[in-house]
Amino acid sequence: MSSKGQFLMSLDTARLIHLDGVWSVNPFTRRGSLLHARADEPGSDRRGEVRAERALPLFLAVSA
Repeated sequence: MSSKGQFLMSLDTARLIHLDGVWSVNPFTRRGSLLHARADEPGSDRRGEVRAERALPLFLAVSA
């Protein structure tokens, strides 16, 4: 991933990589990457009582 992409994805990630020189893939970062990869795919999931909806269109109501 490019530096710009890392910065846009997460300020903490960009700081760790570029300022602190620290970065390693662990189970938490791997899971986060997998979950974020699906964020723009339309659909929904249910895990127990938790329901996740993805790629919902957002509208801004502007009054005149």
